[in-house]
Amino acid sequence: MSLLAAFTLAFLAPPQEDKARDLVQRLNADSVAEREAATRGLLELGESARGILEETARHAPNEASQRAREILGVLDMRRRLGPRLLNTFPGLDRDLLNAEDHEWTKVFLEATEQRHLQRRHPELSREDLDILSAAAVRGATPGECHQVWDRVAAWNLRSGVPEMIKLLPGAGMDDLHPLVYALRELKVPEASPLITKMLREEKNPQKWMELYQLTVFPGDRKEFSLVLEMVRQGHPRRDELEVLLVHWATEESIPDLLGLLERDEPPIGGLGQALARLNVRKAIPLLKERILEGSESSRRAAVMALCEMRHRAAVPEILALFKNEDTRSDAIARSIHESS
Repeated sequence: MSLLAAFTLAFLAPPQEDKARDLVQRLNADSVAEREAATRGLLELGESARGILEETARHAPNEASQRAREILGVLDMRRRLGPRLLNTFPGLDRDLLNAEDHEWTKVFLEATEQRHLQRRHPELSREDLDILSAAAVRGATPGECHQVWDRVAAWNLRSGVPEMIKLLPGAGMDDLHPLVYALRELKVPEASPLITKMLREEKNPQKWMELYQLTVFPGDRKEFSLVLEMVRQGHPRRDELEVLLVHWATEESIPDLLGLLERDEPPIGGLGQALARLNVRKAIPLLKERILEGSESSRRAAVMALCEMRHRAAVPEILALFKNEDTRSDAIARSIHESS
């Protein structure tokens, strides 16, 4: 660049840029007070100084380069936090820069605090709180975690959900119930892969049942296949797992369900309900076979499934079979017959 061009650019440079360049030069000053004053001045300029700071961070001597990077870090934190959090908590951009997660937890607990049903900081929106939530979950102490989980759930703060899901495998019984309750409130289908894996491996009956509370959210085909395999293998909690088959079954899973029904040994409680819910007419001959040849529990489950599918042709056969055995199934069959 010619001297004239450089002079022209310098002459035409906006006043803010001139000020920023002057302050950047003072980042190398011998006086600590002068360096600190230059840092404060650049922070006051904010985004208008970003370009010069980036250039300084790349090319300036060590002291200036390091301070430029620190200032850029504060500017990045300002972008992350947004204006409402910064107005509510002055200096938060510098306080949280390089801070431990627990510092975020403390800010989050204050930001979400209520006193006599009145919010302490009503100026903060859900989006503001969501910015804090992930680090707040990570940094919560044992005495704070339940409170943090409850508030993440109450505000439906989705950024905190992945961090809460990560806590499930290592959670003890004292923490598992409030954690599961909060995740249920948040509705977390994304937890299905981990939950299904844990149900497969968990040996503690209490913990298994707590985890089972999260299965109200349908898994994908992979999770469905894992549950189906557990049922096939005669898992001790087969009855509960069959309920998942009912809730998670889709048109895609019909061949798997029919294949399981064709096996001789397993009872068909939840399996029959799943087939009935999908109204799988191909299952009717297999269900009728179970009425004639299955165990008592299988026969009753087959009756319930056929009745739910409104299979009128099976009603006389059901009535004859259960005439003296099961008045409940008899009543169901009659009601289906009368309403068909």
